[in-house]
Amino acid sequence: MADFKETTRLWFGYEDIHNHSSELHKSMKSISPGPSVLVAIGRGGWIPARLVSTFYELSREPVSCLSVIAAYVNLGTSGEHVVLTQGLDKIAIDSLLQKTKAGYNIWVLDGPYLVGRTALFVKNYVSEILKENNIDQKVRIGVLHWVQFDSCPEAPWRKQASLEPDAWGLKIHNDLKPYIEYPWESPNTALFNKNSVQ
Repeated sequence: MADFKETTRLWFGYEDIHNHSSELHKSMKSISPGPSVLVAIGRGGWIPARLVSTFYELSREPVSCLSVIAAYVNLGTSGEHVVLTQGLDKIAIDSLLQKTKAGYNIWVLDGPYLVGRTALFVKNYVSEILKENNIDQKVRIGVLHWVQFDSCPEAPWRKQASLEPDAWGLKIHNDLKPYIEYPWESPNTALFNKNSVQ
């Protein structure tokens, strides 16, 4: 586990992301070997899902990727909560059901996992689809970065996730709830390269 103490921003470069994605893939395969469906949470889970799927493909393991978008409403208030802004369409649901019946594992993938509400919301959404179709299948959560933190002074109602993700690429401990800076989110690559964790 990486311990960054009181850093409020964590910067990871593309090489870090690839390494953490490889570790996430290894962790997922140790928990549930075999073919997998990856349900990427937009936006944070899109790139990790793409990278993890590459590691499946390189090891000649069947993989399928789907995507949903979930977002917070009332962000920055004690009433903030997650809503689904784009769910799975009929074609995606049919694919999910077909692959589940064929023995595929189901993984919900996200980038950062701090409070955990988005990943848990999507896990419940996917589980409900399976349940409505009489499929009893465990849905697991995989995350690129699992961040444990002690406090969040600017939003004290935010607490670290109470449920541990099933798999992760890097586990981080921080005294304060940090913001993770990913290279694809930075408009200034020079600034990003200067601050990237070495």
